[in-house]
Amino acid sequence: MVRDSGGVQNAQFGIRRDGTLVFGYLSQEEVLDRSNPFEQLVSGVVWLLRNAEVYINQSLEAECDETVDMELFRDFVDVRSARTAVGHDVNGNVVMFHVDGQTHKRG
Repeated sequence: MVRDSGGVQNAQFGIRRDGTLVFGYLSQEEVLDRSNPFEQLVSGVVWLLRNAEVYINQSLEAECDETVDMELFRDFVDVRSARTAVGHDVNGNVVMFHVDGQTHKRG
């Protein structure tokens, strides 16, 4: 399902038909592009790293607007909880990482 977010962004990870990996903030037009459509596409909250640099603060700015309480969102980002991350290594292999647990408890 593709839905206009009304300006609020979410970090995206996708695989296009030609095998290209896509990470980042995508416009609705990019998501709907049929010239090389997505075979897989998921949204998440907060882009952790970009080009081997911590990207959390920039991600918070991109993902928050006047409808999102920045303090509550920051609490969500910082709380100890189960987490899942997806990325790729230098060879382009997809890497998925999951830490099991419960909110406010170690996994």
